[in-house]
Amino acid sequence: MRRGELMAGDVVIIGGGPVGLLTGIKLLEKGFEVEIYEEDKQVGYPQHCTGIVSFKTLELYPIEGQDLIINKLRGVRLRISDKFLEEYVASTPKAIVIDRILLEKRLYWKYIDMGGEIYLDKRMDPKILAGDIKKKNGVVINAGGAKELIKSGYKDVLTGFQVDIESVDKWIKDDVTEIYVDKELNSEYFCWITPLSNNHMRIGTASSERIRDIVYQIGENLGIPMNKVVREFGGIVIAGGPRKKFMDKNIVYVGDSAGMNKITTGGGLNYGGNGAIILTDMLYNEELTNYRSRWIEKFKRELQIQGILRDLFLTMDEDEIVEVMTILSKTEIFNALLATGDMDYHASDLHKLLFERDLMRIVLGKGRFRRILRKLFTKI
Repeated sequence: MRRGELMAGDVVIIGGGPVGLLTGIKLLEKGFEVEIYEEDKQVGYPQHCTGIVSFKTLELYPIEGQDLIINKLRGVRLRISDKFLEEYVASTPKAIVIDRILLEKRLYWKYIDMGGEIYLDKRMDPKILAGDIKKKNGVVINAGGAKELIKSGYKDVLTGFQVDIESVDKWIKDDVTEIYVDKELNSEYFCWITPLSNNHMRIGTASSERIRDIVYQIGENLGIPMNKVVREFGGIVIAGGPRKKFMDKNIVYVGDSAGMNKITTGGGLNYGGNGAIILTDMLYNEELTNYRSRWIEKFKRELQIQGILRDLFLTMDEDEIVEVMTILSKTEIFNALLATGDMDYHASDLHKLLFERDLMRIVLGKGRFRRILRKLFTKI
C-alpha cells in the first residue's frame, strides 16, 4: 500500500462543520476515501459564531464567492463601561464578517462534488465507530465540536449568546465593530457589537450564568433598540486552550473538539482550519504521532500570550483596564498595531509593547507577575 493510501471507508469523520468538511476535502485531495457523519439534518445549522474572521482565515477554506462576505470592518471601538471610549480606524479593511451558514454549504457541495460521502441526521458514537474501523487499521477523526471536548472533562468553557437586531437608527458605524466591557454586568468576558449588512447588527457575549439577561441588559445600557431583535442563537465558547491529547487510540481530534481556538475570543476557524491541514499532512505521511506537536509548534507563542491576556482580563478591575488602555492609546506603537496588526496572531505584535514601563507597572501588580511567569513556562 502506497503512503497516504487507505482502503475505502478507513477514514471516518464525525462532524460536518467547517473544520470537519475542510478535513474531508483535504483528505480527498490526497487520494483518501472519506465518510462524514453529521448529527444535524443539514449543514450550517444551528449557527453558533459571530462570523468575524481575517481575510487570511477565509483563504484557508477552498471556496470562492464574494457573497460570503457580509461586511468589511476597518475599525474597532473600545468602550469600558462609562469610563473609557476610544475608536481606532484603519485606512483599509482589517477583518470581515462572513455568512457562516453559506460557508458551510459551499464546503459541503465542494466535498460532495469531489466524491466524498456524507450522512446527515446521523448521531454516531466515536468509540463504537473507532472499534469497528480498528479492524481495518483505519482512523476516526472527531470534528464534532466543543461538546466532544467537554466529554473529555474539559471545563474552561462559557456559554455564548448572540442576537441579531434590525437597527433602523444607525446606532453603529457600518465598518466599525465595538468591544464593550462592563465587569459589573459580566466579569467573565467582553461583549461585541458588530455591524452586519442591510442595517442590522449583532450583539453577543459569553458567561457561565444568566447569559441571555446579560446580552439584553447590555443593549439597554447602550441604548440599542432591543425590541427589534430578529434572531437569537448561541453556543459554547472555549476559553482554556487546546486539550492535552489530540489522539486517543485510533480517534483523532481536530477543530473545537481539540480546543483549537483563540483563547482571547474563542474563534476557531483559523486555528481549526490549520489543524485540518496539518492533520491531513500527518495522515498522508503516516506521522500522526507528531500531529499535536506540529500544531503546537505553529501556535505555541500565540496561545501563551493569549492565555496571559485572558488571565489579565479576569484579574483586573475596570479602573485598571481603563488605565492600561489610556496608556496604550497614547503610544504610537499601539496605534500602528491596530492599523497593521494581524487579528489571528497577537504575539508577534504585542511583544513590542512589553517595554512600556507604565504599562508593566499595572500589569505586573497585585501578584500577577508570578501568574504570568507560570503561564509562560507551563507546557501547553
